Amino acid sequence: MDAEGLDVARGAALAPRARFAFVTPSHQMPLGMALSLPRRLALLAWARGADAWIIEDDYDGEFQRASAPLPALKSLDDQGRVIYAGTFSKSMFPALRLGFLVVPDGARDALARVASLLHPAPLLAVQRAAADFLGEGHFARHVRRMRALYSERHGALSRALEELSSPQLQVEEGTGGLHLIARLTGARDGEVVERASQLGLAPGALSSFYRSDPTEGRLDGLLLGFAALPASRAQKAVHRLAQAIAPSPPPRPHALARTISVDVNGSGGRSARLRNPNRA
Repeated sequence: MDAEGLDVARGAALAPRARFAFVTPSHQMPLGMALSLPRRLALLAWARGADAWIIEDDYDGEFQRASAPLPALKSLDDQGRVIYAGTFSKSMFPALRLGFLVVPDGARDALARVASLLHPAPLLAVQRAAADFLGEGHFARHVRRMRALYSERHGALSRALEELSSPQLQVEEGTGGLHLIARLTGARDGEVVERASQLGLAPGALSSFYRSDPTEGRLDGLLLGFAALPASRAQKAVHRLAQAIAPSPPPRPHALARTISVDVNGSGGRSARLRNPNRA
């Protein structure tokens, strides 16, 4: 992976016999970069030359922040090599449990047979209701409203992080999705996540996406979701995050001064305060 997304040439060199590629070109998880147009074309050329298939998982493609989003791989595919997968879990709600595939004509029957062997399909009534919701234009209006809401929340979180100006935190803007990536310096993301959870926050650890703990080049960072964070609460949440990143050292216990009454002048005794010598 680099700034242009999947390195197609390197992937083909590492797996010369591969016949299947699973990609998220609109928004790579977790780093957030989009697959550039030259890389998309290169991936399609690889699939054509290798007689391979591409699964395009567009799991939150409705929420790209780029002013001119790149075309889907499926729309560029003129060889019938791309299977486009979408879901309503991000754009509507996860409990709907409804997704879809856009498949080449030649693969439709085979995939339908496989699908019949998997988990039971969603209720027909749910499928029909979703079809009507799309067909009558309600879904498009809903997505426009959610884009505006998420844009507001994204902006509020970005501004709060910018105002924090923490030398340990470097925010990287992705092209879309519902989270930001913040690189960490001088702290382990797993430890920060644990402390943050005690403060009522739920960031994700970037290192959890490693297949194994790297011996070198490890990236520590946080996935900061904003979909459920109202703009009015962003600053407070970032303040708590700062506490989790650089927690204050525990206060030293206050040593108590001891007071002893001493009779200095006989009958007219005065109190002399003797301080604990261990107190700073």
